[in-house]
Amino acid sequence: MEQDSNTINPLIKELFTNLKGISDGFLESSHNDFELLTKMNDITAQKYAQSAEQIEKSNEVLAQVFEKLQLFQPHFEKIDKIEYSVANLENLVRSLDDYSKLLELRYRKL
Repeated sequence: MEQDSNTINPLIKELFTNLKGISDGFLESSHNDFELLTKMNDITAQKYAQSAEQIEKSNEVLAQVFEKLQLFQPHFEKIDKIEYSVANLENLVRSLDDYSKLLELRYRKL
Protein backbone atom coordinates (compact mmCIF):
# COMPACT_ATOMS: atom_id res chain seq x y z
CA MET A 1 0.00 0.00 0.00
CA GLU A 2 2.83 2.28 0.85
CA GLN A 3 4.45 1.48 -2.46
CA ASP A 4 1.25 2.48 -4.27
CA SER A 5 1.25 5.69 -2.31
CA ASN A 6 4.85 6.41 -3.34
CA THR A 7 3.92 5.85 -6.96
CA ILE A 8 0.66 7.75 -6.89
CA ASN A 9 1.85 10.85 -5.00
CA PRO A 10 4.31 12.00 -7.68
CA LEU A 11 1.70 11.30 -10.36
CA ILE A 12 -0.90 13.33 -8.49
CA LYS A 13 1.64 16.12 -7.97
CA GLU A 14 2.44 16.06 -11.71
CA LEU A 15 -1.30 16.06 -12.52
CA PHE A 16 -1.91 19.12 -10.36
CA THR A 17 1.15 20.85 -11.81
CA ASN A 18 -0.15 20.23 -15.33
CA LEU A 19 -3.66 21.36 -14.35
CA LYS A 20 -2.14 24.51 -12.87
CA GLY A 21 -0.26 25.13 -16.13
CA ILE A 22 -3.44 24.65 -18.15
CA SER A 23 -5.40 26.94 -15.81
CA ASP A 24 -2.65 29.55 -15.95
CA GLY A 25 -2.70 29.34 -19.76
CA PHE A 26 -6.48 29.81 -19.87
CA LEU A 27 -6.30 32.71 -17.42
CA GLU A 28 -3.49 34.37 -19.37
CA SER A 29 -5.38 33.89 -22.62
CA SER A 30 -8.55 35.36 -21.08
CA HIS A 31 -6.55 38.25 -19.65
CA ASN A 32 -4.96 38.96 -23.05
CA ASP A 33 -8.38 38.80 -24.71
CA PHE A 34 -9.73 41.25 -22.13
CA GLU A 35 -6.83 43.65 -22.69
CA LEU A 36 -7.33 43.47 -26.45
CA LEU A 37 -11.06 44.11 -26.11
CA THR A 38 -10.38 47.04 -23.78
CA LYS A 39 -7.97 48.59 -26.31
CA MET A 40 -10.44 48.01 -29.14
CA ASN A 41 -13.21 49.58 -27.05
CA ASP A 42 -11.05 52.63 -26.31
CA ILE A 43 -10.17 53.08 -29.99
CA THR A 44 -13.81 52.68 -31.00
CA ALA A 45 -14.88 55.23 -28.40
CA GLN A 46 -12.30 57.67 -29.77
CA LYS A 47 -13.53 57.12 -33.32
CA TYR A 48 -17.14 57.70 -32.26
CA ALA A 49 -16.10 60.86 -30.41
CA GLN A 50 -14.31 62.12 -33.53
CA SER A 51 -17.33 61.27 -35.67
CA ALA A 52 -19.65 63.08 -33.27
CA GLU A 53 -17.37 66.12 -33.37
CA GLN A 54 -17.31 66.10 -37.18
CA ILE A 55 -21.09 65.75 -37.32
CA GLU A 56 -21.48 68.66 -34.90
CA LYS A 57 -19.21 70.83 -37.06
CA SER A 58 -21.12 69.79 -40.18
CA ASN A 59 -24.41 70.70 -38.53
CA GLU A 60 -23.04 74.13 -37.63
CA VAL A 61 -21.89 74.71 -41.22
CA LEU A 62 -25.25 73.56 -42.57
CA ALA A 63 -27.05 75.90 -40.18
CA GLN A 64 -24.90 78.80 -41.41
CA VAL A 65 -25.55 77.91 -45.04
CA PHE A 66 -29.28 77.68 -44.39
CA GLU A 67 -29.21 81.06 -42.64
CA LYS A 68 -27.42 82.64 -45.61
CA LEU A 69 -29.87 81.01 -47.98
CA GLN A 70 -32.73 82.59 -46.05
CA LEU A 71 -31.02 85.99 -46.39
CA PHE A 72 -30.75 85.58 -50.16
CA GLN A 73 -34.27 84.23 -50.63
CA PRO A 74 -35.83 87.65 -51.40
CA HIS A 75 -33.15 88.24 -54.03
CA PHE A 76 -33.84 84.85 -55.58
CA GLU A 77 -37.52 85.74 -55.79
CA LYS A 78 -36.64 89.01 -57.54
CA ILE A 79 -34.41 87.14 -59.98
CA ASP A 80 -37.26 84.74 -60.74
CA LYS A 81 -39.59 87.66 -61.43
CA ILE A 82 -37.03 89.32 -63.69
CA GLU A 83 -36.48 86.04 -65.53
CA TYR A 84 -40.24 85.72 -66.06
CA SER A 85 -40.41 89.31 -67.33
CA VAL A 86 -37.48 88.75 -69.70
CA ALA A 87 -39.16 85.62 -71.08
CA ASN A 88 -42.36 87.62 -71.67
CA LEU A 89 -40.36 90.40 -73.29
CA GLU A 90 -38.62 87.90 -75.57
CA ASN A 91 -42.02 86.56 -76.64
CA LEU A 92 -43.22 90.10 -77.31
CA VAL A 93 -40.10 90.86 -79.38
CA ARG A 94 -40.64 87.67 -81.39
CA SER A 95 -44.25 88.63 -82.00
CA LEU A 96 -43.24 92.14 -83.06
CA ASP A 97 -40.57 90.72 -85.35
CA ASP A 98 -43.11 88.38 -86.94
CA TYR A 99 -45.55 91.27 -87.33
CA SER A 100 -42.88 93.53 -88.86
CA LYS A 101 -42.02 90.80 -91.36
CA LEU A 102 -45.67 90.50 -92.23
CA LEU A 103 -45.93 94.27 -92.71
CA GLU A 104 -42.82 94.23 -94.86
CA LEU A 105 -44.34 91.55 -97.09
CA ARG A 106 -47.57 93.57 -97.42
CA TYR A 107 -45.59 96.70 -98.24
CA ARG A 108 -43.65 94.91 -100.96
CA LYS A 109 -46.86 93.62 -102.46
CA LEU A 110 -48.23 97.14 -102.77
